[in-house]
Amino acid sequence: PAHHMRLWRQCAEAAGLPGLYLLAVRHMDASANPHKLGFDGAVDMRIPFLPRATPRNAEGQFVLDHREVTPHEIIAPQPGIEHYPCVGPSWDNSPRVSTRAIMYVNSSPALFEDTVRRAVHTLRSKPPERQLLFIKAWNEWAEGNHLEPDLKYGHQWLEALQRGMCG
Repeated sequence: PAHHMRLWRQCAEAAGLPGLYLLAVRHMDASANPHKLGFDGAVDMRIPFLPRATPRNAEGQFVLDHREVTPHEIIAPQPGIEHYPCVGPSWDNSPRVSTRAIMYVNSSPALFEDTVRRAVHTLRSKPPERQLLFIKAWNEWAEGNHLEPDLKYGHQWLEALQRGMCG
């Protein structure tokens, strides 16, 4: 991968761009160092890194109480690794992956607001141009993960995002 990152950077410079800021996505191993692969940093996927011993339901799915997961969604800063948080309101990918699914129960705009607030706090020490917060996702309905207004919560997810960003 480091070779590919150098190639992309060379192409960008040859096209007259000042360079690229390339981020890897870490979703299985929070200890992976993106810099060793030629990336400038990493986006830490919001689904917690589940140990293999995490229990499953009768269908083989992980059912996690979002109230218990929320404290683990934002990874603490790691020395020498430039990383960025990724937040989202809920999760349920059972329609797409069936028996390998991860589902959150007890998700709420209040939990999301708290997670956003904590994520924003981790970014405060970065220069303004590096205060990047990633959001998963606007309308990922197939994975029970959307900010778009709905019948159950109306605009509450968006309002929680706004309060979390400003708080």
